[in-house]
Amino acid sequence: MSVHKWNMSALINMSARLTATRCYPKRQPGIVREQHAEARRLDEAIWKNLKELGYDA
Repeated sequence: MSVHKWNMSALINMSARLTATRCYPKRQPGIVREQHAEARRLDEAIWKNLKELGYDA
């Protein structure tokens, strides 16, 4: 799976988890920690993709 497809898949998973947060309020702290960890992984993957495409901050 390409990195770009992985990013889209991860965004869809994150959306599903956000929905789960609304459905299961007792699990919110754990879900939020998972979302933060996944957001960090996504940020790293996005920056890696941007650098590969020639964008450098």
